[in-house]
Amino acid sequence: MRPEEEALMAYIEQEVGALCNARGWGHQLRRMWSVRAKPLAESPLEDYEWKLLPGEAGRLPDTTRDDVEGTYYVLRCNPESPVFTLQHDTFQAGNPSPIWERSHYTDISYLTGLEANKDRKPVPPVGWLYSHLADLTQTYKPNVFSYT
Repeated sequence: MRPEEEALMAYIEQEVGALCNARGWGHQLRRMWSVRAKPLAESPLEDYEWKLLPGEAGRLPDTTRDDVEGTYYVLRCNPESPVFTLQHDTFQAGNPSPIWERSHYTDISYLTGLEANKDRKPVPPVGWLYSHLADLTQTYKPNVFSYT
């Protein structure tokens, strides 16, 4: 991973962690399922995603049962765009219908955040992503992911 990506990853972790701590949520950093076979050292930033886990102190339900769903937001970053993407309210999970095949998300261009950073670091200012995520998680409900 390039140094700029490492700085951006640390920034995202700080902002997501601060929001989740303020709300009593949990969060998890993971690589996307589609890249798990790739060696860890070959994963750029866009291979990672953050799960923001509301409720019950941010714990996922017992995944040993196959009829349990998980409810959370997913945040991804594409530094080439540069865009943060927050996936939200996909309550159609598990109910086959045309809406089931669509994703519900908001793209947050962070060019304005980079311009606002007076230190010219490769990340937006502290609190910038936090405020966007706070607003979006107030506006939209989290995803429902089926384990079946």
